[in-house]
Amino acid sequence: MIGERLRKSRKKLSLTQADVAAQAGVDQSYIARYEQKASIGGLRNLQKICAVLGLTLSDVLSDTITSEAEQELLVAFRRLESRDQEAISRHANALVRDTELRRIMG
Repeated sequence: MIGERLRKSRKKLSLTQADVAAQAGVDQSYIARYEQKASIGGLRNLQKICAVLGLTLSDVLSDTITSEAEQELLVAFRRLESRDQEAISRHANALVRDTELRRIMG
């Protein structure tokens, strides 16, 4: 499950294992072992890999699986600057309010 999440996130960003390894400052073999479920290794290296992929340790270690669309949104959101994250949050809250009003108005 961890390896699958890492691989999917890496591929969505169009990165190779070598790209992730270079950006995370770890050996490419770590990436391959994580993705192949052969080793979980140290959390420090996993955290570095997650940072490159826009993930947290919770994202990859959690038993709660979000949909692919949710995961893509979360990764994209984390890559934004804080002012842009705030703008997205305001828009999302406005959409939620509109949706709730439409439900009420039927």
